[in-house]
Amino acid sequence: MPTTLYMLSMRRNVKRISRPVRRWLMWIACPALLTACAPVVREQDPDVLLEQAWHAFRLADYRMALARFERVPDSPAAGEHHRIAALYGASVVRDMRQPIPSQDDARAAEGYRRIIAEAPEHALAPWSALALARMTHLVPVGEEPDYERVRAAYQEVIDRYPDHMAGHEALLYQQSTWIMTLEPEATRRALARLQDFVNSYPASPFLSAAYQLIGQGQETLGDADGQLEARIRELETMEIDPSSPASADLSWRYWQIATTAEFMAGRFDVARVYYQKLIDEYPLDFRKFPARQALARMDALEVQLRRELSP
Repeated sequence: MPTTLYMLSMRRNVKRISRPVRRWLMWIACPALLTACAPVVREQDPDVLLEQAWHAFRLADYRMALARFERVPDSPAAGEHHRIAALYGASVVRDMRQPIPSQDDARAAEGYRRIIAEAPEHALAPWSALALARMTHLVPVGEEPDYERVRAAYQEVIDRYPDHMAGHEALLYQQSTWIMTLEPEATRRALARLQDFVNSYPASPFLSAAYQLIGQGQETLGDADGQLEARIRELETMEIDPSSPASADLSWRYWQIATTAEFMAGRFDVARVYYQKLIDEYPLDFRKFPARQALARMDALEVQLRRELSP
C-alpha cells in the first residue's frame, strides 16, 4: 500500500517535530491510514445496508434509515430482492416517521403500490397492501376515519391474501371497527366472523388478538360466560416474547380473568384459580393484597349462602 509506506516514512520525520505539531499531524494522518486499509466492500454490501437502515429506524434516526435504504439499489451486489426490500423500507420510513409533518404519505403509498405492481409474488407484497389499508385507517388526531372506505380497503387485502398473515391481520382490524361501535347487530356479525376465523385458522399467531376482540364483543352483548371463556382463550393462545418484559407480564390478564369470573360470570372456582396465580407468580404486584381480599370475600360469601340454604 503506497499510502501505508508514506505514513511509515512520515512517522520517522515526525519525531523531529515538536510534540503539539506532531499530535496535529498524526490526527490528520490517521484517518487517511484507516481509510486506505478499511474493507470498503462491506459498506456497499446490500444486506449490511439494509441491516443498518432498520437499526437506524428502530432508533428513530429516520434520516439515516432513509439514506441507507436509498443506497441499496446502487450497490453492485444488489439483486431484485434487495431492491424490493429497500423500497419497502423507504416506504415504511416515509409512512411512519415522526413527528407527523415529516411524514410523506404520497411517496410512501407510491412505494407500496410499486411493490404490488412490480413484484406481486414477493413476500413483501401482502404487507405493502396491508400498509396501504392502514394508511386509510390511521388519521391525525382530531380527525375521524372514513370507516366505509377503511373497511373496503381491509376487505381488498382479505380477498387478495385470505390465507396470508397480512390478510388475517386485515380481518382483525376490519372487525375491530365494528366491535368499537358497541351496536348489538354489528357486534353479532363481527363475532360470527371472528369465530369463523379462529375455527378456520387454529394455528394463526393472531388467535389471541381475535379472542380479545371476541371478549369485548361478548361484553357488549352482556354474555358474561362467553366473555370469560374468550378471556381465558386469549391468555392460552398468547405468544410470549422472552425478550420483552412487557409481553411476559401476565399479572393484568390474571386480574382481568379473575374479576370477570367473580363479578360478571359468578364463577368463583375460576376466579380463585387466577387470583391465586396472581399471588403466587407476582408476589410484589400491587394487586396481591386485593386478590387476597377477594379470596376471603368469596369464602365468606359461600359460608353465608350455605348457612342461609341449610334447614
